[in-house]
Amino acid sequence: MKILHFTNKPIYPVIDGGCVAMKNTADLLDLAGDEIEVTHFTLATHKHPFSAKAYPKKEEKLVYFQDIQTQIKPLQLLKNYFAYVPYNVQRFYDEAVVETLKDLLAIHQIDTVILESIYLLPYLEVFVGQKVFVRTHNVEWKLWEDRAESETNPLKKIYTQHLSKQLKNYEEKELKKVDGVLSISEADNAWFKTFLPNTAVIHTSLATESHPSDYTKNDFYFLGAFDWAPNLEAITWLLESVLKNKEHNFNIHIAGKNLNPELFKEYEFVSNHGEVEDADAFISAHGIALVPLQTGGGVKMKVLESLKHGKPTISTIEGVRGLDLKNEKHIALAKTEDDFFAAMLALQKNENTRKALGLGGKQFLNDNFAPDKEAKKLLEFISNT
Repeated sequence: MKILHFTNKPIYPVIDGGCVAMKNTADLLDLAGDEIEVTHFTLATHKHPFSAKAYPKKEEKLVYFQDIQTQIKPLQLLKNYFAYVPYNVQRFYDEAVVETLKDLLAIHQIDTVILESIYLLPYLEVFVGQKVFVRTHNVEWKLWEDRAESETNPLKKIYTQHLSKQLKNYEEKELKKVDGVLSISEADNAWFKTFLPNTAVIHTSLATESHPSDYTKNDFYFLGAFDWAPNLEAITWLLESVLKNKEHNFNIHIAGKNLNPELFKEYEFVSNHGEVEDADAFISAHGIALVPLQTGGGVKMKVLESLKHGKPTISTIEGVRGLDLKNEKHIALAKTEDDFFAAMLALQKNENTRKALGLGGKQFLNDNFAPDKEAKKLLEFISNT
């Protein structure tokens, strides 16, 4: 089987949840062994440029990229308001990419294509004679619907509501043209199965860290890309709702891509680390993971990353959507602001609780997200379709 793995941004450097999810697909394909031959092709944008040095040496000769312009153009955005293809999707289409794809299909004799996200669906016309699968990181229209509900700016609210409906219509019609959908969670898959005959849940698998976590650490951390609105919304909720007028002696460390170093200076208990070079090192350096997400979609990679390191984790219900995590066994779940604050107090004070929760979460990851199991599921699904 000769597979083209097509991504809408470079996998490396791994700087956000989308990169983690796409890297996972690549890793699962690697685990399939000699049965398949994989060619990787990625779009490169102003926000996510391509760097050959960032890719592992073993992958360099199999990786192709093409620069495209995805900057938002207000006039084009308005023109697309009533179009069938949402502007968020249309921005990733380029005629030059079509020609490159045709060349790659011919040169490598591709018989199977995996598209990472619905944003590459405009290129479906290129694939004639190949099986096509779409790896969905979330239900895109639902993500925008959730964002519209929390939007306070009236004009932005109207636009995001419209975009959500546009995306839903587009997803429902275009996904019927592919051979299968690879959902990231059972929750997402439940929606896809309402109108698609061939879907599978392929979890974002992570191998747990072999070295033990240090459970004497009782500070808190949040790591996330701040060009994704739900992350800023989450921290704002934590600081302005959960902790407002509360007495505590917390130390909270915040880091992430595109994090403005001037943010949160008014909070003396918050340390803003900006963008960190080594996410694993940042996570290892701190004690308790915070996932105060209010909106979003798919599986929240920050939860899985914390479990990978055996970190005790506090999350909202939204933060674990799509994951069958049990409260007080694998994670501390908070339904309200008061619940979240109480969990922070409890974990800060008790090392035994931190250890029990951290080890429980790590075991959950081992039991449910083992890479070899997911690789086998992926290969069987695309082979039998």
